[in-house]
Amino acid sequence: MDVGASTPFLWAFEEQEKLLEFYERVSGARMHASFIRLGGQAKDWGFSDVMLRGPGVCWDLRRAVPYDVHDQSDLSASVGTKGDFYDRYCIRIEEKRQSWGSALPHRRRTSGSVLGRASRFQSTASKIRTSLSINHYCPILEMVTGAFLAMHYTPHVDLAFNNVEHIMRDVEGGWLLRYMHANGASMFFIVVHLHIFRGLYHASYSSPREFVWCLGVVIFLLMIVIAFIGYVLPWGQMSFWGATIITSLASAIPVVGDSN
Repeated sequence: MDVGASTPFLWAFEEQEKLLEFYERVSGARMHASFIRLGGQAKDWGFSDVMLRGPGVCWDLRRAVPYDVHDQSDLSASVGTKGDFYDRYCIRIEEKRQSWGSALPHRRRTSGSVLGRASRFQSTASKIRTSLSINHYCPILEMVTGAFLAMHYTPHVDLAFNNVEHIMRDVEGGWLLRYMHANGASMFFIVVHLHIFRGLYHASYSSPREFVWCLGVVIFLLMIVIAFIGYVLPWGQMSFWGATIITSLASAIPVVGDSN
């Protein structure tokens, strides 16, 4: 070592670095040897996989020569168009999304592992998204049940309450439609309030989403007005006094209300 016995090896590293730099300029990565991939030690495929799919060649190692449990999974090959670094990045992100989105059936995930914790977190997040997606179905439920109820309802002071009694007693399944309509409205408001609290927690009212937040507030106020109108329609005692109290609030508004 003292007389320079290792110097030729250092020169070799210098030349290797030149080759790797050329390799990187051509392909966008310094190494393509398959030993860094799962299952890649079986055979070195060289220039393949994402490097081929980046410029538009639809060839996926997981499908052509499946290894591990890829033959039991439902994964699709993502293909780019330009073959640049951004295309390869998008392909890698899509692969990760597919890997997390589809459960590989025979991959064991212990409760103490990172994958196990991530899987449980993903399952919980999926349940939350499913519960919050109720706000997509509630308006449909309200429109469908409301349309059927409107077929047996007359918006008149002398007939409204009798029509509701007719729906509850004489119309087949009318009681179910009315309760679905009423409870669906309550469920809708519960989910909307959860949505509002989530927006407050994540500061969705801040830039650059101020307009979206203001639009949501306007929609929420319109929902309150529509719910109040629906509450008044049966024209029972609760409807009558509810309408009386709410409409009397306008008298407290200066100029607009009663000045007496």
